[in-house]
Amino acid sequence: LADRPQDPIDWVGLAGECEGYTCAEIEFAVNESARRALDGRRPICREDLMAVLAANPPAHASARALDEDS
Repeated sequence: LADRPQDPIDWVGLAGECEGYTCAEIEFAVNESARRALDGRRPICREDLMAVLAANPPAHASARALDEDS
């Protein structure tokens, strides 16, 4: 995100929200957040990141839910 326009973001707090996500999943969330902000012609904000994370739970959490349903 260093090269991308962004609002001030509490990165330490956001890191706690990313618990359980893989590096690839976090990279996806960052890229999707950047796309959302670009579409809105504004800087990336925490709300963009949180919306993408909420819409895309960690893969292992989805797999665990499927196992519990079986």
